[in-house]
Amino acid sequence: MQETQWDLIKVLVVDDDQTTRDIMKTFIEKIGCIGVFAENGQKAVDILKKHHFDLCFMDIMMPVMGGVKATQIIREEINAEIPIVAITASTMKSDRQLCEDVGMNDYIQKPLQIQIIKDKISHYTIQGNSLK
Repeated sequence: MQETQWDLIKVLVVDDDQTTRDIMKTFIEKIGCIGVFAENGQKAVDILKKHHFDLCFMDIMMPVMGGVKATQIIREEINAEIPIVAITASTMKSDRQLCEDVGMNDYIQKPLQIQIIKDKISHYTIQGNSLK
């Protein structure tokens, strides 16, 4: 049986908070994936127009363009298939529903934990696409 090829998985992380991006960078490096980082939804849209990713972690509330608007554009104009996992500090049920309504696949709350990040990457890339 072949080992999981984590180093083939490309993950886009979109968050306006530098500390969150740094934490995610550390997690993604430890997991062994390829990580690319953007500080707002507009930059994420621009990146996704030019490059393929296996998964996107997207903050909901950001300046310039938030995660909800970015997800709408991604779903309608760029790549309807890319799994998008919302990252938020919010605990409001209405935020979770909004994420689902715009087409986000999943939702995780801060503070972030490496095992949850690894589980989401595995679920949406390895298990979902048989990348092994």
